[in-house]
Amino acid sequence: MTGLIGFLVGYRTYSFDLDDISRISKIALEGNFDIRFLGTKIRLPLYKCKKFEALVGTRVKFTRSNPLGLGGALYMARRSYLSMVAFFLVAILWYLSSLFVWDVRVSGNEILSDEAVIEEIKAAGLQRGTLWGKIDKAEVELSVVLSSEEISWIQINRYGSVANVRVVDRYSYESEKKSGYANIVSARDGIIEEITVRSGVAVVKVGDTVKKGDLLISGILADGTFTYAKGEVVARVSDAVSVKKDRVVEEKSYYGEHLFKISLTFFNKELNIFKNYGNFGENYDIIEKTENLTLLGKELPISVKVTRIREYELEKRVLDDSELFEETKKILDERLAERLNASTLLKVKYHSSVSEGGYQLSADIVASEDIAMDLTFKVN
Repeated sequence: MTGLIGFLVGYRTYSFDLDDISRISKIALEGNFDIRFLGTKIRLPLYKCKKFEALVGTRVKFTRSNPLGLGGALYMARRSYLSMVAFFLVAILWYLSSLFVWDVRVSGNEILSDEAVIEEIKAAGLQRGTLWGKIDKAEVELSVVLSSEEISWIQINRYGSVANVRVVDRYSYESEKKSGYANIVSARDGIIEEITVRSGVAVVKVGDTVKKGDLLISGILADGTFTYAKGEVVARVSDAVSVKKDRVVEEKSYYGEHLFKISLTFFNKELNIFKNYGNFGENYDIIEKTENLTLLGKELPISVKVTRIREYELEKRVLDDSELFEETKKILDERLAERLNASTLLKVKYHSSVSEGGYQLSADIVASEDIAMDLTFKVN
């Protein structure tokens, strides 16, 4: 039984003596129950409890908890008319609230502040408290792009009562204005392929071979005045990336999983429903899963987050030649992708060597990339 299902439908906790665990396991198999022991306890959804207790009967001693979770609370209050009325009123309010925009979240902006983006979309007709049915998202997006001088792209997505707004700032060289004076020098050795000068004077030409630190674009103009040199200088460069992988590795061996916490989020307010204060092993992974609740096909401004703990031990393992090659190649590919993030790969040549201790894989690359680097200077 997952924590989320148990919370929604309600559940009971059953406790047994340690000596009776194997007997309980056999009874569970007889009744086709899927159970998981948490120490000497198990949890069962309410709709399975009656059948389970009939099977156990007097064969095994046990203690049980009151009905727990949301379903359990409803079960305990089933005879309380006012409680049921209150529950349905809250459900209706949740449903009605999901029809409105109650929160606006902005991402992707680097120059503009969140508040500035919110003001832009407010002017286009979307703001907190607006009815979703009255909003044409495509029209709002187009209006913002056409009217804003700072936003070049925008996308609005609905998540329940939350409007997620992703934007891309309108790039402008004016926003990059820098003070002072600077030359542009070479960040790497290479052969010049292309030069674009926006300010300053180029001192190299296409086909020239340059070394790291050589002057490419000067910030000293022909009339003797100074400027902050700007431009791009694309060159063909050579480089090498190397990876060494040990044959003996440590891997995680999982041996236990426990429900750690269930929390309820309502309009960005988080409420802890359940938390396990038990002791866990030294090594563990935290796994979180969040689900938005719906009512009559509509998303509510409420979500349930279930956090589980997976305990593990680190075990040493010796990789065979095939595994060693695959692991090393994977790491090298990742480093190559990072190295070539802003470059165009033209040529690559691999070298490798195998030893008892591990495997080394290298890549000699030729790439085309911008080697321009600012170097500021002062004028007395």
